[in-house]
Amino acid sequence: MLVTCGVKTKVAIFILITVLVSFLIWANSHSWQDEESQAEQVPNPQFVSTTRTGVLTFLSKEEGLLGPEKRFSYSFIFTTMLFSSWKQNVLLSNWHRSQPIRMHVDLLVYCEESICDELPLTCKQLLDIPLQLQNRHPKCFYRRLPFLRMDNIYLKSYSYMRDPKLDKIISHYRYILRTDPDVFLTPHFFTWLPSAEDILVLGQGGYSTSYNYRLLKRIARSLGWNSGELYNIGSTWLIRSHLVVTLTQHIVLASTHIWDNYFDESKVKISYLKNATTWRAPS
Repeated sequence: MLVTCGVKTKVAIFILITVLVSFLIWANSHSWQDEESQAEQVPNPQFVSTTRTGVLTFLSKEEGLLGPEKRFSYSFIFTTMLFSSWKQNVLLSNWHRSQPIRMHVDLLVYCEESICDELPLTCKQLLDIPLQLQNRHPKCFYRRLPFLRMDNIYLKSYSYMRDPKLDKIISHYRYILRTDPDVFLTPHFFTWLPSAEDILVLGQGGYSTSYNYRLLKRIARSLGWNSGELYNIGSTWLIRSHLVVTLTQHIVLASTHIWDNYFDESKVKISYLKNATTWRAPS
């Protein structure tokens, strides 16, 4: 009898937890929709959306490319990191800020085939570009791309270049932030404005070595470019929207050249596992 009661109690607790979790998910989804519609109907004077910025990212149908993330899909990484941080900042922007919001921030997600169906419901497919991009309140949009297999899978993050309507989309923004799905948008980003002189803003990391610095200068000369001697930059960058295509073309050109001439794929994998930072030239 005691065992039977124990089993029934466990079942009851399990059902209760399941119902509670389902309610929280439902409530969160509806509160997001309600607060979003309220924000559109009642503009807050603290919301000074003088600058429209599009956060551009790409979700591959393939598994995460980074070692520790291989067990997660890109849709999961995007939802728990980039999307969640954006959503939190948008929801809190009108009620809990001491500084006015200066960035109107939309998410512009490019995704391959079925992975688009795994995005949060608040992300809407961008079809009617002129109409949908006249939004007063920040939105999450996505554009569906066919799957493309590439030898250098790391260049897939620039797949937005395959969209014939890219120019029309980015023309609705003053700035574009190109980033990966595994990043967080901080509250400061929404209250910050680049100066008039800021054409390109880069992040900084510690990815390289003096050997690579010298190699990059030689590569720049081989391409007929000048070396700016700016190293250890991150993959996230903010740029004036009319320069997005030009910069991306140069990134793809340089990355392809380096990959074809200075990388041995098998050695790169070994190098990654050893957490090395020096490129391995083909032998």
